[in-house]
Amino acid sequence: MAPKPTWEWPGYTKVIHRSVYGAIDPTNPDNSTAGKVVVVTGGGAGVGAEIARSFVRSGSKAVVILGRRESVLNDAKKDLEALGSSKILTYAADVVDEAALNSAFAATEGAVGKVDIVVATQR
Repeated sequence: MAPKPTWEWPGYTKVIHRSVYGAIDPTNPDNSTAGKVVVVTGGGAGVGAEIARSFVRSGSKAVVILGRRESVLNDAKKDLEALGSSKILTYAADVVDEAALNSAFAATEGAVGKVDIVVATQR
């Protein structure tokens, strides 16, 4: 017997996935981001950190994480570096600070090349 959903309302789909499966697995060669430069805002914690992990696991050339707290970014950088060979860059920047964002993107382009993918997370 299939497990029941953990929420009170009916699901929108017949199948509910609670873990990674082949079609979305970042290690699946069809999902490779080899050679890509990725920027993730809010990449130091929560959903942003998980997204950054997936990009490292999918082989990105570089994963850049932006966030407001430098200590959180530094901890996340250590974790990401242990996952793969992607170059990990961090920039302390608030997404509402246009000058800080422009500086982070310019520094990224100078260090690893043109940005290919941007993921903007929100808390």
